[in-house]
Amino acid sequence: MKKRHIIFTLLVAMQSFACNAYSDYPDFVSYEKPVLPNMATRREMDAYKNEVDAYVRNINRAIEKLYAKRQHAIQDYNQTVREYNREDYFHTDRLPLYRHAEADLYNTSVYPSGKDYALAVVNSIAENHYNSRIKEKELELAIEKEKNAEKKRERDKDKSPDQVMIDNWFEKMLK
Repeated sequence: MKKRHIIFTLLVAMQSFACNAYSDYPDFVSYEKPVLPNMATRREMDAYKNEVDAYVRNINRAIEKLYAKRQHAIQDYNQTVREYNREDYFHTDRLPLYRHAEADLYNTSVYPSGKDYALAVVNSIAENHYNSRIKEKELELAIEKEKNAEKKRERDKDKSPDQVMIDNWFEKMLK
């Protein structure tokens, strides 16, 4: 019974530690907040507002940095996927690009101006076109593979099973 309590306590402690590890930005603590707001002077309230403005400005900068890091990671992944999809020698499958524009398309804090919104729409259309081209390429490769398999079956129809097995082994060795 005591072991369960100890394990439960450790799990709760680890969970709270893990949650705190991801909250890098400190909570708002004001040094200018009036003790009695109903008796505060205009100067005290202005100082408090300036402190809140500075905190919000710093958070907005941190958010912009996080969006930039996210964008960089997505662009890096998409570039790697494009290079992966260009190659047909080692694999024939295709991967879609990372889809991120739809989630932020209508978020005015991310795309506040019409220019940025239009850019997001164009990016989304380009990614849709790229992904549809990938699907077309996959379909072409599947059709080609089926045609090659049909040709091979026709060619191997007259051969003995042992000869077919030896031919398959040679083909695998050559690849």
